[in-house]
Amino acid sequence: MPSESFVTEFLQENAPHHTLEVRDGVIVRADRAERTTLSIDGVAHDLPEDARVLPGFVDTHCHLIGPGEMSGRVDLVGATSAADALDRLEAFAAERPGDDWILGFGWNEAGWSDRERLHISELDRLFPDRPVSLYRVDTHAVWCNSAALRQSGLERRATAIEKALIRRDEGGEPTGLVMEGAIKTMEAGMPERTEEQYMAWYRHGAELCLKHGITEVHDMNVHPDWIDPLVR
Repeated sequence: MPSESFVTEFLQENAPHHTLEVRDGVIVRADRAERTTLSIDGVAHDLPEDARVLPGFVDTHCHLIGPGEMSGRVDLVGATSAADALDRLEAFAAERPGDDWILGFGWNEAGWSDRERLHISELDRLFPDRPVSLYRVDTHAVWCNSAALRQSGLERRATAIEKALIRRDEGGEPTGLVMEGAIKTMEAGMPERTEEQYMAWYRHGAELCLKHGITEVHDMNVHPDWIDPLVR
């Protein structure tokens, strides 16, 4: 195995500064230079000495609309407890007083020491009238308040099977957890989304991808309502 000093010397000798010229997405010139620069379609960009230039990445399983949707939801990913999730929810809602329905995503009760607070009463205490629906990280469960259940008409419109997917306590009262197939029934009661919202979400997702060097995606699970906004 080569020594560390040999590897270091080899890299120093074989990795001088370069100027790289790209036109129409094709590398047309790569020469040694006094400093590292990148020219794209005639526009020169200075780069750090340790910069690495890579081709655009392709994400072969992407939900492009997701980051845009998340920009309008309270981020509960990594919440360490129900108390932490509730604090994040309060702060988010205070900054968006005009939102009719507060949405969130990412909670995971595994490891929480206060799982008993994952309950409809905690959300009702903070938001007695404003609907709140917080999706678990796997999207197979949603933590809802009473206003969300009322506004969605879940009890009135759901089938017997879907009603069985609304978790209840020993007294038969909803705990606020809506599971699996009943989630779609709950979502049907949410404010209808507009084409402009879908387009804004897709733009947000595309900009985020480009920021991280992802230049092509294979979008998965595209709803029929999303197709026109996606291609416009």
